Formats: sequence, structure tokens, C-alpha cells
Amino acid sequence: MSAGEAVVLGAALIGLVLAVAVLVALRDVRRDLDGLRTELGDLSAGAATIDDLRAAVAAAVPATGDDASADGAPVSRVPKVLRTGPVVKALALGSGTAHVARKLAGRNGH
Repeated sequence: MSAGEAVVLGAALIGLVLAVAVLVALRDVRRDLDGLRTELGDLSAGAATIDDLRAAVAAAVPATGDDASADGAPVSRVPKVLRTGPVVKALALGSGTAHVARKLAGRNGH
């Protein structure tokens, strides 16, 4: 056997091993996809609809003045005190100041 034939034989064996490895990997991916498909079917069979979720939230959260709207809009978790003008302005000022400080620190190479 010449050196050229040995190289060709080696390359063919490496190609064969790689092809088998790809086939095994594809088989595993297919098995995982089949499992995911089964799980998705199980989840979708028991999934609640958006209307069911809205009804559950409406039943769990009493509609009291500012906390909920009559049309079913989302309930705010932020207390009314924190939604007032001065508090929002102070938070915005602090956020903007921190942003500028980070930008300036970045220019100095830190």
C-alpha cells in the first residue's frame, strides 16, 4: 500500500466515523423533538385561555378605585404615592444622573 492510498483510506475512515456521529446526533435530536412535541401536546390540552386567566385575576383582585379599571385593564402594582409627579421626577433625575455618570466614566477609560 502506498502513502497516497493510506491517506485516502484514513480520510475515508474519518469520514465514515463523522457520518456515523452525525447520524447518532440526528437520532438523538429527533427523539428529543418527539418528547417535546408530546409535552407540548400535554401542556396545550390543559392550558388556560386568556379569558380564563383574566377571569381568575378579576376574581382574585378586588376592583377598588385607582387600582383597577372597569374595562379590565391590568392592575398597577405601583402604589399611588409612587405614581405622583414629584416622586416620578426624582426617580427620573436619579436615573439620568446615573446614566451620565456612567458615560463620563467610560470616556475617561475606566
